[in-house]
Amino acid sequence: SYDKSSSPVVVTADYHTKFSGDASKCICSYASGLLFFPDMFISGEGMICSPITGQQYKSLPYVTIHRYSRGFLGFDPIDKQFKVLAEGDIFAGEGALPKILTLETGELSWRSKTDCPRYCRCRCEAICIDGVLYYLADNVRDLPRVLVCFDS
Repeated sequence: SYDKSSSPVVVTADYHTKFSGDASKCICSYASGLLFFPDMFISGEGMICSPITGQQYKSLPYVTIHRYSRGFLGFDPIDKQFKVLAEGDIFAGEGALPKILTLETGELSWRSKTDCPRYCRCRCEAICIDGVLYYLADNVRDLPRVLVCFDS
């Protein structure tokens, strides 16, 4: 039960990272202590930061994606690498395959993932379990939604 006579809890806000531009539609993805803001792609780049320290780790290289496409962050526990998935656009042909970016030292570049099942688009946030991304997506043929398991 709640005791009204007890002292109130005081919470203070602390701002670690500031975003430029319109961040009103920012959706983030989480993996192993880092946050990924894929909707920053609209401004030309996604961003990864630590919510604990506020440190911005990476400004990701530009990637051409469909305006409704999503991006996700995952962590591969075997290779100990963070990876970013940018959804493709099934209506844009072969040039719009899903793209993968492995975060490592040196120059970062996107690579296409050619063996992905075709689906319209993701409908929810992804969760990364043991290096595999799982998310719900619309099926291409208007059938029931599908659970996509993405292991890069």
